[in-house]
Amino acid sequence: MFAQHPECPACGGRQTTKLVYGMPVDTDSWDPWLYPAGCCVMPQQWRCEVCDHEW
Repeated sequence: MFAQHPECPACGGRQTTKLVYGMPVDTDSWDPWLYPAGCCVMPQQWRCEVCDHEW
């Protein structure tokens, strides 16, 4: 699944996760390529697991 995600524009890392906005009930059961981003929707859609950059 990570092959479908863009590489990080800041560090070139390939371990990126899709930001998901809202108030999830159980993030422990989420797939590892999803990242809970909170309830305030921002323009960022991706997060780098290497350097924590969001874009």
